[in-house]
Amino acid sequence: VDPRTQLVVVCEVCSRPATTECWTCGMKICEFCTLKRHWKGKFGLHWPLVNKPGMMLEQLGRKEMEKKRLEDAKRLETADPNFRNDFELKEIRSFKDAAYELIQDLGAEKARFTYDLRLAKYYMWAQTKCYIYLACYIPTGYQDKEVEFECNPREVRLQPEQSPPVIHRCFDGNISSEFPIQVRRSEDKRVFTAALPKREPGEMWKRLFRGDPDGARCLEPPYSIQEEKDNVYLEFEVPFWIEPRDVRVEVGPRDLRV
Repeated sequence: VDPRTQLVVVCEVCSRPATTECWTCGMKICEFCTLKRHWKGKFGLHWPLVNKPGMMLEQLGRKEMEKKRLEDAKRLETADPNFRNDFELKEIRSFKDAAYELIQDLGAEKARFTYDLRLAKYYMWAQTKCYIYLACYIPTGYQDKEVEFECNPREVRLQPEQSPPVIHRCFDGNISSEFPIQVRRSEDKRVFTAALPKREPGEMWKRLFRGDPDGARCLEPPYSIQEEKDNVYLEFEVPFWIEPRDVRVEVGPRDLRV
């Protein structure tokens, strides 16, 4: 092409080579001038209206791709058994700060006899005539980390790997060493329960650990259990609107369903 005779349509606003046309007024404009308003003839000041075939489809496609990418990333993230959301990570930091602060201020020995509200919220307990039932939430529990549980007649320690102990306290009463302790852990190792046999059956504890207020973190079970040599009696109330014919009881070798 001979540059001396080549014809170039220029932008009517800035005289650069025109690349498109405004559909409103027919003005030839360049890409730069599509970003600002212009006027022509009987058409007052207006924004350029440019025809770009496939532009909307491309934008929608990009939005869908970005949405799909975020969904896939979220799905992959939550599939990790050790995934923790922002709230859980904040709870882990709060727990570690409280646990280390208590040990640093009082020492490990005095901390075993101190009731701290920041740490007490991670356990609760209930009792029958023969057992103490302890349930714990372990904020630093991970599926690939071990959780150490040590219990003797006078004290208990529950500590995840690479973490301060969730519980390291002295009992207010005595635990029997003649009967086994039954423990259960959730698969992700964030929930732990233990059934601790009392040394003195029939003795009702006022508190679980020494230094705790009376009744602190104690739950009233919704049922009562009476044990005899050959039978166990379980009694609880159902709502007043439940008819006797609507109650079904299933007893299995390892479970009871009402």
